[in-house]
Amino acid sequence: MKPPSFEQIAAVLQPLIRIELSKLAAAHPDSSFYGVALDCNVDYGDVYVSANTEAALRAHCLEKYVRPDRTLEKAMSDLKWALGDWTYYCINAESDEWANQWRPIAQQIETYLFELNDDDDEASDWHDQFLETMCRILVSLENENAFDVLRRDPDFRLCCADHDESLEDGAARMQRVRESE
Repeated sequence: MKPPSFEQIAAVLQPLIRIELSKLAAAHPDSSFYGVALDCNVDYGDVYVSANTEAALRAHCLEKYVRPDRTLEKAMSDLKWALGDWTYYCINAESDEWANQWRPIAQQIETYLFELNDDDDEASDWHDQFLETMCRILVSLENENAFDVLRRDPDFRLCCADHDESLEDGAARMQRVRESE
């Protein structure tokens, strides 16, 4: 099976992400966000839009991570970019638009990568190109002021990472893409 083109992927995802950002902004007009991330599992074509605020991070850390040997400040520092701990994690997971428009492409990606099982180099190259495309989408949305629908902290950041890579690797990729655009 042939994979979807990266142009097709961007053409579908970019407007879907805009929709999710608008929904988030409408649901939380008084919240100021420090980050928006795309949390991906490329092998399954999964792309989850997530966001967080300092207030949500603080509340989450106080509830689950502060203990005698771990201060609030340390917990917040450790978890600031732990996407799975974000309050607004996978905000698109229940979206009908997302399911109708993205799920067929995600299934095509999953089938393509499964069929490449014996060709680790080709699968790895495609995987890298997919994540670079996700970064390009974020940069493009930023250049189009799509994040202006959200109140943002002065140090607002964008992030894209695969589920099994370090956020440092994701940040380095985002920087490379930014510099190439």
